[in-house]
Amino acid sequence: MPIYYESRIAKLALKDEQIPKLDPEFEEITEGEEQERKEKLKTKWAALEVLVGDQRRLQLIAADLVEHFERRLWTANTG
Repeated sequence: MPIYYESRIAKLALKDEQIPKLDPEFEEITEGEEQERKEKLKTKWAALEVLVGDQRRLQLIAADLVEHFERRLWTANTG
C-alpha cells in the first residue's frame, strides 16, 4: 500500500521548562527591531496562540483525523 503525506495542523505543546526561554529567544530574533514593532509581534502571536488552541478547533481537528483514518482504512480493506 502506498504511503501518502497530507499536511495537518496541530497545536504545539511546550514543556513548562521551555517557557522561560521564549522571551530571551524572542529578544534575540527581533534584535534591531523597534520596541513598537516588537510589541506588535508579541500581540500578533499571542492572539494566534489563542485561536490555535481553541477547544472547538482542536475537537474539529481530532474528528477530521479520525474520519480520515477510518476512511483510508475502509478503502484499504475494501479496495
